[in-house]
Amino acid sequence: MIPENEEVKIEDLNLQTSRISRLNYILNYSLSTSTLYILSYFYGLLFILVTIAAIIFTPYLIITLYNEKKTGWLITFFVMVMFPVVLGATLFTSLFVMFVWPISLGFFYFYCFLLKLQARDWVEDESERNRRNLQLIQSKLEEDAFNRRYMK
Repeated sequence: MIPENEEVKIEDLNLQTSRISRLNYILNYSLSTSTLYILSYFYGLLFILVTIAAIIFTPYLIITLYNEKKTGWLITFFVMVMFPVVLGATLFTSLFVMFVWPISLGFFYFYCFLLKLQARDWVEDESERNRRNLQLIQSKLEEDAFNRRYMK
């Protein structure tokens, strides 16, 4: 619901939806089966690419969740992904690359899978909220126009 003394701009509604939609699009991006099949023969290259993708995507993920005020998801990310990485890197330095890093990547991609399931609902909720807000803005404008025309 829009408070009467607060003005909502259509650009603000579109910006908020676009951040969530972009996150949802990235999380739902998938490679073709043939690409995955070919990459499966190059395990080292695949592991490096998956690691680079996780490192590049992490700041965007954190910033988007922070901007959308999804603190529960941020806390879960730090507990589920970052804490094991930091703990593994400090305690198990010799085993980090062999065992801890692949397990941490597994946690990261499992977290992304769970987030993907939730992001779809966020997009639907935001779209519905924006539709209702636009209807309220439109009815307010129509009411103002009516009042200016007939209630002088």
